[in-house]
Amino acid sequence: MKTIKKIVFKNTLGITEKTLEPSMINIFQGKKGSGKTSMLDTINKSISNKNIRSEFVHQGEQEATMYIEFSDGLTIEREKHINKSDKIVVKQDGDVVPSPESFLRELFNDKQFRPITFVEASTSEQNKILLSLVDIKWSMEDIQEWFSEVPDGIDYEEHILNILDKIQSKNGKYYMTREELNRDIRNKKAIAAEIIAKVPENYSADKWRDVKLAELYAEVSKATQHNIGIDRNSVILGQEAELKQTVENNYKLHVSEIESNAKAKTIECLEQKEQLQSRINLLKTEMNDLDMTRASVTNYKTNQIEKEAMSRDSALKLVDQRIETAKALDLKPIDTVPLQEAAEHAEKMKSFLNEYENAIDIRKDIEGLSDKSVALTEKIAIARELPTKLLKTVKSPVEGLTVENGIPLIKGLPIQNLSTGEQLELAVEIARQLVGELGVILVDKLESLNPSDQAIFIASCKKTGLQYFMTKVCDGEFDIVKL
Repeated sequence: MKTIKKIVFKNTLGITEKTLEPSMINIFQGKKGSGKTSMLDTINKSISNKNIRSEFVHQGEQEATMYIEFSDGLTIEREKHINKSDKIVVKQDGDVVPSPESFLRELFNDKQFRPITFVEASTSEQNKILLSLVDIKWSMEDIQEWFSEVPDGIDYEEHILNILDKIQSKNGKYYMTREELNRDIRNKKAIAAEIIAKVPENYSADKWRDVKLAELYAEVSKATQHNIGIDRNSVILGQEAELKQTVENNYKLHVSEIESNAKAKTIECLEQKEQLQSRINLLKTEMNDLDMTRASVTNYKTNQIEKEAMSRDSALKLVDQRIETAKALDLKPIDTVPLQEAAEHAEKMKSFLNEYENAIDIRKDIEGLSDKSVALTEKIAIARELPTKLLKTVKSPVEGLTVENGIPLIKGLPIQNLSTGEQLELAVEIARQLVGELGVILVDKLESLNPSDQAIFIASCKKTGLQYFMTKVCDGEFDIVKL
């Protein structure tokens, strides 16, 4: 791992000229404006060419020069001019390195991790940095396999542990969709329970679904018509008895009239006969006619009586037939009350069918929603369990680093639960993990730590074997402390 062996800066920022052969721990200290940050920024500029400040050349000068020699013989020479193009020469073992800027970008990251900045960062930013240290290999095919889909609303450019955290988070689509499903399930259960509460106990939808109300009410109607028929037959029987008596009376009346008329006619004939007796001899012809008339009247009477008898017999026969027909009917009345009650009960039971079947449909919906909710719960569980499983497949870059529910833990504790000293030690370890081929760490604002934390931080730095350049505000003029 490379470290810086020698530094020569001239006319950079607040520096007129400075030469330094640094040790592993180098602290640029002094009051504000004494040149501490100028040293740190010039080192950064020399290696990365990043413009930290707009006016890099020292005020009143035309050019600034930077020279850095590394422990393996690599050298960097930069010239920055006000009115001319910048120059850079990078040599390795005396040979010029082609494409020097590209070469240096591989050597040093200008967004290099700053340990103290890490300690002062927000918890979410600290968590993000920690997770980025875990190099887990994955692909979109893995996402498809794990969740049977590629969840949308996720930035798949992030670290896989961050991705899994967002998939399972309470703000994630799975969790929020499951909450909506569960709310829908609770609402539907309440509706179904309310419907079922209105349905009689032990209600059998299958029993009442096939009941035909029309048939039941047809039975009621048939029984009612039967009873009406009985009443009508009673009336008919009474009427027929009266009709029978009327026929008999009419017969007797007609016979009496015929006999009376015949008797009157006979008397009249006898009287005429007696009147004509004296004239018999003279009126034989008339007498014979009268005898014939009398015989004819007798025959007429007999014939008429016979006709009336036949008419009477025919009428009585019809009356007797109707009486026998009426008597042949079932004259026992049917009790329609239970039939009516049965029909009304069936109608009431069938009225529950729509609500009951609606409740059944709701329950089926609930089953479907529950299945979806369970599926989402399983996916959330997968997203929560995967970090632990994935971490087991890689070597943890930081001792004691685990992840639960997407949250990195150090020895079982969230970062914010660590003491400042523990966070500093963690920050130094992260810096060690992130450093590239060039083992150089730039640290600004050491004074932001209290003295005890500064001691902890420096001790942690020494253990890493890396080279540190730090700034620290303190009373007095600019000074370089080597440890």
